[in-house]
Amino acid sequence: MTTETVRVSTGLPPQPYAEEWRRSCPDYLAYHPAPDGDPRWEDDSFFCLNEHFIVVALGGDRLLATWTAHGPGLRFRRVVVSRSEDGGISWGEPKVVDGGPQASAAWSVPVVNGAGRIYLLYSYYGGDHRLHGGACGMAWRVSDDGGASWSDRVVRTIRPAPVDADDGASSFLFWRQAEWDAHGRPLLGFTRLAMSPSLAERPPKRKWCQSECLRIENLDVSPDPAALRLSYLPAETEEALKVPQPEEPEISWANEPSFVPLPDGRILAILRTRTGHLWYSVGDASGRFDTPSVMRQTDGGPPMEQPGSPAPLFRLDDERFLLLFNNNDGHAFGANETHDPRNRRPAYLALGRFRPEAEQPIAFGEPTLFIDNDGVPVEVFGNEPRYEAAAYGSLTPARDGAVLWYPDRKHFLLGKHVPESLLSQLEAS
Repeated sequence: MTTETVRVSTGLPPQPYAEEWRRSCPDYLAYHPAPDGDPRWEDDSFFCLNEHFIVVALGGDRLLATWTAHGPGLRFRRVVVSRSEDGGISWGEPKVVDGGPQASAAWSVPVVNGAGRIYLLYSYYGGDHRLHGGACGMAWRVSDDGGASWSDRVVRTIRPAPVDADDGASSFLFWRQAEWDAHGRPLLGFTRLAMSPSLAERPPKRKWCQSECLRIENLDVSPDPAALRLSYLPAETEEALKVPQPEEPEISWANEPSFVPLPDGRILAILRTRTGHLWYSVGDASGRFDTPSVMRQTDGGPPMEQPGSPAPLFRLDDERFLLLFNNNDGHAFGANETHDPRNRRPAYLALGRFRPEAEQPIAFGEPTLFIDNDGVPVEVFGNEPRYEAAAYGSLTPARDGAVLWYPDRKHFLLGKHVPESLLSQLEAS
């Protein structure tokens, strides 16, 4: 398939701010921080950096979006929501659910049960305003009116792990929409960052991190948040998924996992790493997972290259899976290490097929360029320039295919149609 079959980018030089959101050729505009063309970079109430953008379907044409909004200089982190009643064509004004001058809230994930009750899960940091690595609680709120109003916050603790602080404090973040197993239980992958004294005092980009998964066992009965029954994968915290850092193999750096159920009851986890490649592990019904290894296009094929950037895997149906990734090893566009934000573009799609007898149970077709922003940065005030084409995206079904929702340069929140005709071309490639 050629890239000309998809509108990828305008190829234009930097445009007036009010129009810059159009660069990646989106089909939907969910949020523009300053549509009047006058961004308030020094206003403490301005949402200058918007990320972890998750949209879920509520039935009919109703959609709920949530994301983390940062203030100038990262002086606040807030969990916000917005609603659409017309399938994403128009969106309501964002509403702050939690976080403000005296508390920090981030990394929200909505989970909707069959009765329409929405559970909003996020990290609650109290007065800690650091971007990553601070101790947090697992916060929950519930909505029974489609996200128009929310219950009071309920904070619970996550299961303990050997890398937690001596006093039991944990640091973690959930990062992507839920996938659902064969028993109708949501799977929510998360990153745990080390808080133990021997591992905590490290630079953020070199800090120990490992991947785990939370599973909700009784969502179908619409319990209050305090009564949710939670289990975890892998079954033992000591078996959390880890990948050695290239420079320091004794330190794990495996984060932002996708835990996706396979048609035969197993679970595939794919992992963001610092190695220049995606890694994966396969788990069985008992919660035991293989030692992670490099993910390849097919068994024995080329590795799936990826910088230090998220790469969600979405399950489309019983046989097909869709991977959103950057398709470079971290040294693209002048980047000198995998965590450089310049290499987090363009965004590619690759369609995967279930192969039950293969060592790697999903085989991917050739990746196809889908989203780019020409490497034109958004100069977010108080933070480094952002280049990400579609980091932290989510997927909702559409009448023809699906819609990929994504932050462009962690500033504009957009959506792009993935038609079934494109999926068919990906499959045939």
